[in-house]
Amino acid sequence: MANRTTDSAIVELAQEQDRVIVTKDDDFVRSRLVYGKPKRLLLVATGNIGNQELERLICGNLPGIVAALGVSGYVEIGRDKLVSYG
Repeated sequence: MANRTTDSAIVELAQEQDRVIVTKDDDFVRSRLVYGKPKRLLLVATGNIGNQELERLICGNLPGIVAALGVSGYVEIGRDKLVSYG
């Protein structure tokens, strides 16, 4: 459904397929904190960022992101930080 897909449908699909939701949308953070869903969430907290810079940020931190998601279901990446929440 492209841009019309609801957040709850995205969460359910991620749950069913054991996927990580990567988002800049804090609605998913609220869902994680209140309902424990999605199981795994990567919040991109960079503010405005170009696609190339975002790609460099993610690729350059991929080992750390994978490791953090292995021990925590909620990880936040910023321009100069990677934070894992219990």
